[in-house]
Amino acid sequence: MSNNSSSTDHLSNLIQSRNTSLGLNLPSRQAITVPSNLKSEVVIIPATSQPNFGSYFIFDVKERNCIISDLVLNFNVSAIGGLTGSVTNYPNFSPAVFWTTKIELVVNNVTIDTLYPASNFIAQQFFNEDEDRVLINDAEGSYASLAQRNTMATTSGQNYYVKLRTFYNECHIPILTDSHNLQIRIYMDQLANIVNQSTLTGTPTATINYANVIVKVLKIPSDVATNRLNLMMKKPEQNFYHNLRYSPFAIQSGVTQTTVVLTPFVGNIAALFFVVRPTTGLTQNNIYQFTAISNFAILDSTSSNCVGGQPIPSNLALYYLNLFYSKSSYTSENATGSNLAGTVINNYSNVYAWAFSSNICEALSHGLLLGHRKFLGNEQLQITFTSSLASAVQVDVFAYCQSVFEQGSSYVKCMAL
Repeated sequence: MSNNSSSTDHLSNLIQSRNTSLGLNLPSRQAITVPSNLKSEVVIIPATSQPNFGSYFIFDVKERNCIISDLVLNFNVSAIGGLTGSVTNYPNFSPAVFWTTKIELVVNNVTIDTLYPASNFIAQQFFNEDEDRVLINDAEGSYASLAQRNTMATTSGQNYYVKLRTFYNECHIPILTDSHNLQIRIYMDQLANIVNQSTLTGTPTATINYANVIVKVLKIPSDVATNRLNLMMKKPEQNFYHNLRYSPFAIQSGVTQTTVVLTPFVGNIAALFFVVRPTTGLTQNNIYQFTAISNFAILDSTSSNCVGGQPIPSNLALYYLNLFYSKSSYTSENATGSNLAGTVINNYSNVYAWAFSSNICEALSHGLLLGHRKFLGNEQLQITFTSSLASAVQVDVFAYCQSVFEQGSSYVKCMAL
């Protein structure tokens, strides 16, 4: 039905026309103009202090009379030094999305959202189409190419770009006063955790020359900004967005099945994602390699299955359900998948998800409430592994919770639904 509707709209646009302010009788599809005093710009803002690996620094975004729609981090980094020997494709950095331990988005001293490296990596792969993923991954050092990352890591003054998925992508929040200023708090990981040296000897060295945040904004005229601010004084603006919740769970070796209680997740959950990694594989090249499981289920407080009545097999989740949960083919890049040429490329892309939203991609793109399940904190994630665990693993669970961002003229706050 949607395809027929789309075709009808397209035909209608082809046959209809209307006059415009330019005095031209154009097809309706072309009779759209953007006011000349609205300007779409990219603003580059440097860090307020010298960034270093293993340290904390901030960006202060204080642009005025603008609407923020996208954020990208930029790190300019020296070549890796301190190592001797010769190994093909080494040394290299882990993809730059994994250089942080967490990122906090703070408005008027209120932490609106916290991003984690694995969750941001998954968002990059799931919520961008394959053509866009190539650009995003190459800009930060592609997880799929040691050779590409080696070239970047041995080039002095190389720029790395990390695209963030934030509530600004959903809400397009304006900055009209000092109370709306954004502070981005960056917590950097230790250099040893993100440099891959194989059998090269020595202690790696590298420095961050400088860091920027690149902000995509729409500049609005001062009179429009004043009018919007006056309206905020009378009645604050509210926007739906999906607040990211995260919790790691440690699982000891020797078990074939585990059940973790999802205590940290309370509220209207639109979707839940999880990955499994050995506890020895949370750094370097292993950090983006996720372990395959046999099946999983989400249970309620009475241990009743919430995801169709039976456990969800791994291949069903990776190859079928992710058709609805992802815009890309990322989860085909595993031991049993293949690319369009039929070549098996195992990037250990075993990311599992279950969405209670009818369209999680649209919900996260536009801040839409398209369905949820009310979590009370006693739900359980039950995972069956492919065999008895030879070593301990960590299960990282991420949930998108339906929330409201409220913005007044002199304050902001966020509320879970």
